[in-house]
This record gives sequence, C-alpha cells and structure tokens, in this order.
Amino acid sequence: MPEPDAPLAVPLSGVAALLNERGPRTLAPGEVQVWAFDDAIDAATRARCAALLSAEESTRLARFRFEANQREYAVSHAVTRALLGQYLAREPQSLQFTFGASGKPAIDGLSFNLSHSHGRVLLAVAEGAALGADVERERDNVDALGIAASYFFGSELAAVQSAGEAGVRSAFFRHWVAKESVLKGVGLGLGFPLERFGVHFSAGLGLATITTLAPEQVAPDWTIRMLELGEGCPAAVTRRGPDWQVRPMWVS
Repeated sequence: MPEPDAPLAVPLSGVAALLNERGPRTLAPGEVQVWAFDDAIDAATRARCAALLSAEESTRLARFRFEANQREYAVSHAVTRALLGQYLAREPQSLQFTFGASGKPAIDGLSFNLSHSHGRVLLAVAEGAALGADVERERDNVDALGIAASYFFGSELAAVQSAGEAGVRSAFFRHWVAKESVLKGVGLGLGFPLERFGVHFSAGLGLATITTLAPEQVAPDWTIRMLELGEGCPAAVTRRGPDWQVRPMWVS
C-alpha cells in the first residue's frame, strides 16, 4: 500500500512503558518502524535508564555539564538499548555496537538511527540497508532565511522564501530535517555542503526525493518519508529506493 501523501503522525510512547516491554519484536520486509518519546521522566525511571547504559556511555554521560543534556542522553540511549534488545531478543546491557568510519553505530543486521531535539526523541529501526532519521522542534531563535540563503540548494531556498512570514519557520525546519536525515543515512555529517543536494517535496509534503550534485557521495535514489511528532515538531526518515514504508509504533 502506498504511503499517504501527508506527514505521518507518530504518537509519543511513555518511557517507563518502553522499558517494561519485553518483546520479541519483528520487522516486515521493507518496513521501517519508528518510535517517539519525550525525555521528561521521574527520578525512578531516570535511574532505570542510567542502569542500562554501558560503561562507555556512562562515562560520556558524566561529561555533560547541564542536567537537560544528561537527561536527554541517558533516556535516548537507554530506550534505544531497551528497544533493540526487544528486536534481537537480548538483554539491553549485553548489546555491543560496531561503528562505521563516520561513527554511525550498527548491530547484528539491524539498521537504526536516533535523533533528539529539545527533549523530543525519534528512533527508527529496520532490517538491512542503511537509514537516516532526524527530528527538530521548531524554534523562533533560528535565522531561517539566513541559514537557507547560506546553505540550501537553490530550489529549497526559493521554497522557504516563498512560504510567507507565517510559513517560513515550518518550511525551513521541514527542509532541514529532510536534509539531515539524508546525511545521517549516507553516514555524512554537517561538514558535507548542504547545497550539494536538494530535497523536493510532494504536494502533500509527506514524501520527498532528492536531486544531487555529488552522486558519488549522495546517491540520487534516497527517498524521504516525513513525520510529525506533535505540533511544531517535524521529523524525517530516509532510505534508498522507493520500496519501503514507515510504521509508527507506540506503547502507553
């Protein structure tokens, strides 16, 4: 069944409920399962999250100076371990990740990607081929037009500029998460020139394809599915080719 031509709403799961789940979970061929949650949790749940982290993750957690960054890191990585453990039928603490040249983690035939923005977290999981995911909370303290003028593909800049005063912020963040999800899927960081590839949205803004000026680095067959993780919180998932679908997952 084709994806609907509109951003797909992903409900927020409770962190404690995610930690309580035991699986097993399965993935259908061509399916990307997406999970969304907030990092606002009570002290007991936060302690449970900290207990799931590896020694290396705990060391990194201790380096964060601000409580909000500590909470976001602990919750997002603990829930990622809990959910991947459910897919792999293994204990979360036992998971050992491998890392590519760009630092992108992988484990035992699963592709996954984690993104968080100001307390909102997105995790995408699939079998096999690489994927990318990104989420951003829309904010007013971002120079949308200035950033777009400096870093966006020509047609993207035109789309943001033509959105009108009321629509500039949403248009900017829609393009930003789509582009960032592609870079994360490829395994490139923001050091790659954003103007070297452009995102083109469908009429309903739920799907997108790309044009690339650097096909040896960013292939032209990456496709994007747009998500909404609540009002003012756009997100995107990216994978190569058109033959895959997104399935929102949720537990209360």
